[in-house]
Amino acid sequence: MNELQIPVQARRRWYYWLSQVIVGVLFRIYFRHETSGIENLPEKKGAVIATNHTSVLDPPMIGVDLPRPVYYMAKKSLHDIPLFGSLIRAYNAFPVNRGGSSRAALDKAKEIVEKGNLLLIFPEGSRSGDGKIRKFKPGIGKIVLETGVPVIPGFIAGANDAWPEKGWWPRPRKTAVLFGPAVDFQNAVLSDNRRKNYQKVADDIQNAVMVLAASQGK
Repeated sequence: MNELQIPVQARRRWYYWLSQVIVGVLFRIYFRHETSGIENLPEKKGAVIATNHTSVLDPPMIGVDLPRPVYYMAKKSLHDIPLFGSLIRAYNAFPVNRGGSSRAALDKAKEIVEKGNLLLIFPEGSRSGDGKIRKFKPGIGKIVLETGVPVIPGFIAGANDAWPEKGWWPRPRKTAVLFGPAVDFQNAVLSDNRRKNYQKVADDIQNAVMVLAASQGK
């Protein structure tokens, strides 16, 4: 497996841009997809995008309207699939062990944002089959506190209805992505227990995502 190279301020390669155009048109026609809150993302600086996770549609639904490339974690077993693994790596995916963020994945995540790039994280760790938001894991807190980058909370609506976990094919359901204002933890009041601090930050990020969900009636 080729190691994912992390450039400073990654540019949209031609196939990345072309995919956004084609997939964007398809999503808007088939799902009547909408994205709002793009103005909350930094134009150049590094940041973590944290959203709920209910469907395999989530990564492209987040990335389709972003003006900058986004990196994201994908479970290692996906990287091991012939051709598919190469495809997702070409779109800036890097592997993480199922059941928890590996040390190597966390180090890669920190490198990505420290170089000024966007990193998409699904802090629940896996898809929630019922569409509800599960407890966020502390890994995102570790990344945020050790890098000092802001967090952009996001909420994906309708993806679970469009393509549920056990579905064979996506259905034409209305979908949307909403990005909220950046959350900064540089001046957060913390304890001497690092593990508790990581979880507290993860909980605060989850609350920000749930506020967005409530604004959509979810």
